[in-house]
Amino acid sequence: MNKLILLIFFLSFGLLICQPLNAFPFRPHVGVGYTTSYGKGIDGLGYHIGGRWLLEANSNQKYSLEITYIKAVVSENRNYVAIGIVLEQKKFNWFNMSIGTIGYINTQENTKPFGIVTNLGWEPKTIGHLKPFVTYRSEWIFDKVLLGIDSISIGITF
Repeated sequence: MNKLILLIFFLSFGLLICQPLNAFPFRPHVGVGYTTSYGKGIDGLGYHIGGRWLLEANSNQKYSLEITYIKAVVSENRNYVAIGIVLEQKKFNWFNMSIGTIGYINTQENTKPFGIVTNLGWEPKTIGHLKPFVTYRSEWIFDKVLLGIDSISIGITF
């Protein structure tokens, strides 16, 4: 996990140095939530940390590449690296919603399930070059056991 955090940090820092702030926005996020296993498995608290590289389709719509590390249940060795495409839309200049298809890599069992991620939340107008956000994040991971992860995610776009 430490290597992933360092990779995300150095990539985002490199993008900030090499690009104008609005050319290729990066949105790091972190969150905590509850995982429900539908089938055999343990339910419990988990967390995620990652980021999205955004490309604008128009002033209210974006598409992005997301890379996120997910610890589904803290007390269990169920860790995933999520990589996928997410489509975003902003309504009323503050309501952010997104949906995406994600490929997951289970780092313990070497499986590669797929899943769906959605976000609904608040993203206010720009504060300088920064845009903070808070979202309700929902993920469905179709692994050997179906996992539903509901979490609160916070971050900033720069």
